Amino acid sequence: MNRVQAILLRVGLAGCGVACMAPGCNGDVLADSTFRLWCGDTLCDWQLDAGHVKQAATWHPDDYGVELVDTPTQISQKTTEGSSCMEFSAIADVEASAQAKIQVDFNFDDVVDFEAPIPESHWAKTSTLIHAPEHYGDTLRFIVRKEGTGRAVLAEIRLQRVTTCTGAAPTLRNVPIGEQCASPSECDGGVCCNGICAPCCSPSPNTCKAGVACAPPKVNFPNPLTGAPPALPMLCAPGESQGAAGDACINANDCASGTCTGATPVSACYGDAGCAVVKVRAGTCR
Repeated sequence: MNRVQAILLRVGLAGCGVACMAPGCNGDVLADSTFRLWCGDTLCDWQLDAGHVKQAATWHPDDYGVELVDTPTQISQKTTEGSSCMEFSAIADVEASAQAKIQVDFNFDDVVDFEAPIPESHWAKTSTLIHAPEHYGDTLRFIVRKEGTGRAVLAEIRLQRVTTCTGAAPTLRNVPIGEQCASPSECDGGVCCNGICAPCCSPSPNTCKAGVACAPPKVNFPNPLTGAPPALPMLCAPGESQGAAGDACINANDCASGTCTGATPVSACYGDAGCAVVKVRAGTCR
């Protein structure tokens, strides 16, 4: 099955009421939670990060799931359907020696913020609550990883939005400049200024070199729906062509070299009203 056929199958099944395999259905955060959609020898909606996978029979010989074959094997999926509280559940045949686990990278910054084992089970449903950190913006990368030699066959895994979580939420780490923050310890660089990770803050802490002001950068894409500019991090001497290689930047004129790489506008959509840039993740001067 190719990817186009997989998409048509998902639409057809959802339309017939047989299954809902797309994110958002029934509170689901992940696509293809039952591993029905294969593009050749890989899953269509899951990225294979390590090892390899294969179709495998589950509790019924005509019902197929996915086997995580190698040591290690890892699959992952990015989604923007997350919420502050989610329940992970699995129906699987997992041996303890498989050392299977789930991991969550909030905000797509390649840092694992939450980890929990998939316990040993032989087709009995298991579940885990995931209390998401504050300010992560509903974007996450969900990871399923097998690190041991034991058998791990997944018939169904679901991540669903729920209303109540217990326990403390995990704290984000190494949040990039330009993303929301609740405390300086979350930020890459250790400065949380007005709720946004930044290299400096005005009036304090101004971590710029002596004589250089910390100020908000200027951008050319105000939100057309509100007329307001997006949320932006404070920078050292923005627009003054002073940034050295490696310094945070939003615009080319923030840098002495005239080149800013990696600055990423992030948009939000408001139904029929359209989409607009709401924040900018900073890049670095070359």
